[in-house]
Amino acid sequence: MRRLIFLDIDGVIAPGSTGRIDPTLLERLLTLVKETGAKVVLSSSWREDTLRKSLRLLPTALRKHVEGQTRDLQGQPRGKEICSYLQEHPCHRYVILDDEPEPLYAFLHDKAVFTNPKTGLSEEDAAKAKEILMRS
Repeated sequence: MRRLIFLDIDGVIAPGSTGRIDPTLLERLLTLVKETGAKVVLSSSWREDTLRKSLRLLPTALRKHVEGQTRDLQGQPRGKEICSYLQEHPCHRYVILDDEPEPLYAFLHDKAVFTNPKTGLSEEDAAKAKEILMRS
């Protein structure tokens, strides 16, 4: 069964306002990916106009797990971009990792894990994400 992780980078694996990926948080994400077999979809301001360009911004260990990226819908909320991706690439087992709740996530709330933007992806966040991904 196909599983996806919609990943916002800032506030999830790049905590605070450093703009740098934290190796401990990256490893926590990679453990989640390995344990669930999920692929990553970038839904982050780190996206570039093509996936190939976006991948260059990421650590090598993460690149091989990235399936794609949401399209930038010019001023539309991230939730709408995720919904658009899911319409084009149907998947029922997914989780959204983000540090900023937004109104469109209201109907996706059971699929979202919101991290503390200052500390990023905690062990508890990763466990909750795994639970969401492994639901039948």
